[in-house]
Amino acid sequence: LEKHGLSGDANFYDGGSADTGSLYDSVALWDKAGHDPRYKKEDRSDLAELLSLIQLAPDEVFYRDIFSLLDKEIFYRWNIHTLLSKSNHQDWAHNMRLYFDPSRGKFVIMPWDVGAEYNYSDLGDNVFEQSWNPLVNRILKNPEFMAERNERLWKYVSDEKNIKDDLAEYDRLYKTVRVALYQDRIQRFDKRTMDREVKRYRDVIERQFYYLRDVFAKMNEAAVRTKIIQIDVPRPEGVP
Repeated sequence: LEKHGLSGDANFYDGGSADTGSLYDSVALWDKAGHDPRYKKEDRSDLAELLSLIQLAPDEVFYRDIFSLLDKEIFYRWNIHTLLSKSNHQDWAHNMRLYFDPSRGKFVIMPWDVGAEYNYSDLGDNVFEQSWNPLVNRILKNPEFMAERNERLWKYVSDEKNIKDDLAEYDRLYKTVRVALYQDRIQRFDKRTMDREVKRYRDVIERQFYYLRDVFAKMNEAAVRTKIIQIDVPRPEGVP
């Protein structure tokens, strides 16, 4: 946390794995990886308040209060990152990381074990609506929140410079760590397999960017207005 400019004196919850039920059913299903020293270590009242809002609040109360507990800007960025990564791996059962930022007074969701395996193409146009995460589903049930998320996503995928920058950064990072990975004596894969997996994930990131762009571009005008972003979406150059 401190290496990323965040306070280590804060509640940091690890939704590592719920063997039964959903992480959102009980605070007892979360480990506490860090705590605010102003309170007892076993205190989880902030998380309890969030889970209660998700599970029990009527829609009008949930929509009014959710972003007083959860950082809105970070939520949209995290959710778009999930879509761009072709991931649904931070879900109802595992991999959730919630950090209660004392400077914001709100929870921040952190990417963790993101993965890049989920077959979004099976969902068709519903790619924007389906998630295995109850928090995401509850938030995006609100058409205004859905519209804002999709406007942000469209802005990103409509600019091809973004995927070029992403892939350049991906290549830079791999070049930086490749020798060290090769030197690892307890590596899980041989060098050839490792290189192949790195290339595969790179291809996933590239294909997912264009897939999401194409879903926007191919939606008919009525669907765009009522379901996706409620405004006319310009088609990318070259798309009929």
